[in-house]
This record gives sequence, C-alpha cells and structure tokens, in this order.
Amino acid sequence: LLRSYLVHRAMRERQIVEALGTAPRTVAELVARLYQNLAEELHGAAAESVLAHLVKLEEEGGATRETEGEVTRWRRSG
Repeated sequence: LLRSYLVHRAMRERQIVEALGTAPRTVAELVARLYQNLAEELHGAAAESVLAHLVKLEEEGGATRETEGEVTRWRRSG
C-alpha cells in the first residue's frame, strides 16, 4: 500500500512538472488541467495537494513562484 502511494505521488509530481510547461501557471490552472474528471467540490483538496508538490519542487530547485498582487504563478525551473 505504501509503495503504491509513493508511486502515485511520484507520478503526480511528474504530471505537475509537465503541466507547468514553459509558462507560469496558478494552482487553479494546474488543478483544472490535471483533475479534469474530478468533481468540483473536490478541487479544494486537489489544490492543496498540488500546492504541496509545488512547495516541495521549489525547495528542491525544480519550481519557482512569481507573485503579483494576490496572484501567485508557478514556473518550472531548470
């Protein structure tokens, strides 16, 4: 069960990195792209998961955040 969870987390991280592409994106944009078949009421939980991945990537040098006013966008690093 733990191995399955870790494999899923690694897969989701790869999807997030790919979804960042070459343009900065907000967490909401990433959720809309990655969770197209997820019920709207679950988007909040999905956003928390995506944000956790982005913070991890930022700590590892794989992503950077750009904040303008109240809008934060994430960009792939490297």
